[in-house]
Amino acid sequence: MFRRILDSLPVGAALDAACGTGRHTIHLHELGHDVIGVDASPDMLARARESLPEVGFHEAELQRLPLPDDAVDTVVCALALTHVPVRSAVLVEFARVLRPGGHRHLVISDSHLLAPTSGRPCPAVPARTAARPSSRSTTARAAPSTRRPPWTHS
Repeated sequence: MFRRILDSLPVGAALDAACGTGRHTIHLHELGHDVIGVDASPDMLARARESLPEVGFHEAELQRLPLPDDAVDTVVCALALTHVPVRSAVLVEFARVLRPGGHRHLVISDSHLLAPTSGRPCPAVPARTAARPSSRSTTARAAPSTRRPPWTHS
């Protein structure tokens, strides 16, 4: 689904925020975008640079993007926001670097937010510790959290 969204965007300047090893950076570059990758991990950036030496990659936190105001048409951020304690600061940065008017797009995907429904722990939503009996045994186990985060996910 994420790729279909990216495929539908008009070509322009794109920021892959929290680009990691460059999975989405590569795809955006192949689509013809002028891409910039930003990540806080120097090891991940080293791997991204191996794949795309012609792309500008920068080591930085999402709360302090190394870009001027109105620098890009598209911001892509995947699998990162659940790891950020103050998401509002990141969203303010995304808005700052997006060009006003015209075709500007913010594409966020964070499947980690789905973890509570799958029974896996999720750093953004603490699991409950209440026990319930298993249907297959009498051993108690932690019930998955049913608390919903205050944002929606793609």
